[in-house]
Amino acid sequence: MPRDPSVNITYSVVSEATFANRHSVVIGWSKPQDTAQVVANADVEAVIESTRFRFTMTKVATPDLKQSEAYIATAALFHIFSGNPKEEKVNLRLPNVWRDFWSEMAEAKKEHFDAQDRQVVKQIKALVRQRQDQELEDGVVLQGAFRGRNNAKSTPEATDSGHTERSRHVESDDNLKRLWAARSSRKKYEAMLQYREQLPMWKFKDHVLDAVDKNQVIIICGETGCGKSTQVPAFLLEHELSQGRQCKVFCTEPRRISAISLARRVSEELGDEKGDLGTSRSLVGYSIRLESNTSKETRLVYATTGIVMRMLEGSNDLQEVTHLVLDEVHERSIDSDFLLIVLKRLLKRRKDLKVILMSATVDAERFSAYLGGAPVLNVPGRTFPVMVRYLEDAVELTGYVPSNSETDRIVDLDDDTVEPEVDGLKAEMVQSLAGYSNRTKAVLAQMNEYQIDHDLIVELIARIAVDDTLQQYSNAILVFLPGMGDIRTLNDLLLGDPRFSAGWLVYPLHSTIAMEDQEAAFLLPPQGMRKIVLATNIAETGITIPDVTCVIDTGKHREMRFDEKKQLSRLIDTFISRANAKQRRGRAGRVQNGLCFHMFSRYRHDTLMSDQQTPEMLRLSLQDLAIRVKICKLGGIEETLGDALDPPSAKNIRRAVDALVDVRALTGTEDLTPLGYQLARLPLDVFLGKLILLGTIFKCLDMAITVAAILSSKSPFSAPFGQQTQANNARAAFRRADSDILTTYNAYLAWKRVCQANGGFGKEFQFCRKNYLNQQTLTNIEDLKGQLLTSLADSGFLLLTEEERRALLRLRFSAGGRGRRQQQFVEVPQRVNLNSDNDIVSTSVIAWSFYPKLLVRDIPGSKGLRNIGNNQSISLHPTSVNRGLFDARWLSYYTIMQTKSVYRAHETTVTEPFAIALLCGDVRCDLYSGVIVLDGNRGRFAVPDWKTMLVIKVLRTRLRELLTRSFKQPGKLLTAQQEKWFDVWQRLFSQDFNQDRTVNTITL
Repeated sequence: MPRDPSVNITYSVVSEATFANRHSVVIGWSKPQDTAQVVANADVEAVIESTRFRFTMTKVATPDLKQSEAYIATAALFHIFSGNPKEEKVNLRLPNVWRDFWSEMAEAKKEHFDAQDRQVVKQIKALVRQRQDQELEDGVVLQGAFRGRNNAKSTPEATDSGHTERSRHVESDDNLKRLWAARSSRKKYEAMLQYREQLPMWKFKDHVLDAVDKNQVIIICGETGCGKSTQVPAFLLEHELSQGRQCKVFCTEPRRISAISLARRVSEELGDEKGDLGTSRSLVGYSIRLESNTSKETRLVYATTGIVMRMLEGSNDLQEVTHLVLDEVHERSIDSDFLLIVLKRLLKRRKDLKVILMSATVDAERFSAYLGGAPVLNVPGRTFPVMVRYLEDAVELTGYVPSNSETDRIVDLDDDTVEPEVDGLKAEMVQSLAGYSNRTKAVLAQMNEYQIDHDLIVELIARIAVDDTLQQYSNAILVFLPGMGDIRTLNDLLLGDPRFSAGWLVYPLHSTIAMEDQEAAFLLPPQGMRKIVLATNIAETGITIPDVTCVIDTGKHREMRFDEKKQLSRLIDTFISRANAKQRRGRAGRVQNGLCFHMFSRYRHDTLMSDQQTPEMLRLSLQDLAIRVKICKLGGIEETLGDALDPPSAKNIRRAVDALVDVRALTGTEDLTPLGYQLARLPLDVFLGKLILLGTIFKCLDMAITVAAILSSKSPFSAPFGQQTQANNARAAFRRADSDILTTYNAYLAWKRVCQANGGFGKEFQFCRKNYLNQQTLTNIEDLKGQLLTSLADSGFLLLTEEERRALLRLRFSAGGRGRRQQQFVEVPQRVNLNSDNDIVSTSVIAWSFYPKLLVRDIPGSKGLRNIGNNQSISLHPTSVNRGLFDARWLSYYTIMQTKSVYRAHETTVTEPFAIALLCGDVRCDLYSGVIVLDGNRGRFAVPDWKTMLVIKVLRTRLRELLTRSFKQPGKLLTAQQEKWFDVWQRLFSQDFNQDRTVNTITL
């Protein structure tokens, strides 16, 4: 719609009453306007004339006049601009609440046009079917005569299915050719084609298509920025349609944001309008966890690797897929490596399936040999020279001196395994600084490269912006950070620094931030403005910000590692490889000569960094893969995983299988149990996965899901240097139920109450400082809690109402954005959260979930504890709330760590013997001796009489049946009898246990 500086806008009050205010707006144009089709809206009446638009609120009202005026203004703006591609981002300028209203109207408009399209397609299909029926009658007669001449027997089945399939296939071929001819003649497609032809990948189009036609598998090595992620899938789609062949192309991406952004870009390049993606008007869609934006017409799908893995768990061998593109295979994720195992076998059954592996940095020859000698196609990038500088250069340039105050030296209370840095390495690094000032050498001698110095980054950016030789690189700066916590910290520092208050735009990029809030980061900043983009390693190869001229690389990324000592997976920040560093600095040279500051020393880069990233299969727990092997019915677990590109050790595979048998996810013959099927759907180790499942069944889900988030990250308790005693006392103040885990949960709840009291950021900061809590860790725990609840709902084990699901989706996109926002919290449905405040239920569910991780005190009152799994002597961590509790007989734990010659248990919880006898392991009840034996004498319990033993035995059997039904048929209501037994359990666990009256431990 053309600009009209003489437009006249008049607002009128239609009605004014308490909580019932309505407005109308009249827009008078100075010249006639194009009148677009008005989508019916029951709440707003629209009267459109060539020079006069009138919008009136009819069936909707607002609490006050200000909201009413804003409501009708947003509705009018939507009608005027929503169909104009040049003004497609106007909604981004609206406040959040009205941006949401815009999205609702856009969805209603989309549904309206989709319904029209469906009706048109229905009518066309009816006409086509009439013609097909007539052709079929003629075809059957001719086919019958032909078969008669060849003495062939004509059967109804043969004549019907065979000829119909061929005639439809021929007609489909012609339709596809016409479809593509029409789409490729669009003006928008032709305009975007000019841009595509400038990409390095375009010159290799014929080479790619020729290689795909001649080979079942090919490998494409393309430098960053060559356009492989957008062009190769599009090449395949265009080629197949132009040849009149049916196709379904899937392109896997390691991250959700990559799948969404690439799908949007390719949809635009193929001539689609804004909003067409995933509809019947587009050939492109995307599929990520909890969101599938596709239609029946979709022929190119960008999907996360996990989605394709779920598809492979079916039994149809991906029959609907003709081409499978695996992007970013160099990242060596556990999903992508396992996908290669499955594909090696699938390719033998699906000779028609085409597989294309793509990466920016890939060991091509190894992949080629692994996949039977697949050909490799190398595509150069389009990059300019990049000036490379390191940490010592940043310190020298800025004159930076780090703070040495005690309040800055924070340590985690639970982390006693950090090895001190070897002085020899520090000395060697300082010796390598020839030519640098003594001050720089002194600063680097005391700096810890393992920690990110956010203040130094701020000072470096400020210096680059004014330096005569470096200022030319400051128009668009990309900062690589390991996670959302560091993004938030640096974002707040930059927005709070007066040097960046004018002339600068700061954009965080992360999968938890709404795509609408991130789109501006990909655009050129307005004239006179400079931008800073804060991103994780997703910006390394997954997405491209085209105008970046300066990169600041912290040299860290976040990765999961399986700790052999702790026997659990943890998300840690660690140094990247040299290959990663090369990719990151390459981002600065896409449009002109660039600048890169690596915030680690040159000595570390040249001497200490690994060449390539370690494959996840060699550093993660294999329990999830073992379950997946069984779900995909690939055969033996050790045999299957041994077929990986970098196979894990047999010892680690055996350990994973044993752990799964212990928690009843696998049987002794390595068959999946109903519990195993449910655990396979959760992104957790089996113990935490079981905790969430049991927390759902026994109605203490908030406790369970919060504890799982805490144990998947790190303890929120911390201590400034020299204040360990005060920190321990603060921790003890939150003590609950003689449990380290519930103590941390109690501290989390206290923090949550402070945040929800609307006291502002200052109150939250004071609370955390007073109680020695790490504010950022608590925020990360809350973010992870939302992700886990989403996964539980996505698995189908927790059924959410539509309102609850929408609330969860809104929460997912409220975690980030520009500036600080009030902390949002996950709300667990009350129906599965009746027992989170019940200490007996909570401690019992923890023990049942972590079994066989149990400690027993054989001699009452003594300090000694024994691990029932291996009879090892164990002590408790010094910060444990149970450290001096010598009368506790049974304790569950989550982690055991070795410190020198001492084994210490972490995250312990005192557990009642009755709870252990009820649902832990297998038991044998000896009525004559009055003893319950646990798992072949791992533990023994005495009961006062045969009636008590009978009650335990019967209740145990009924609860086992209830659990089995819940795992087999999640979401299905319990039978009346099972409800009665659950009520018995609930009443029993709502009162204090009396050990003398129920169960006692027998000392072995």
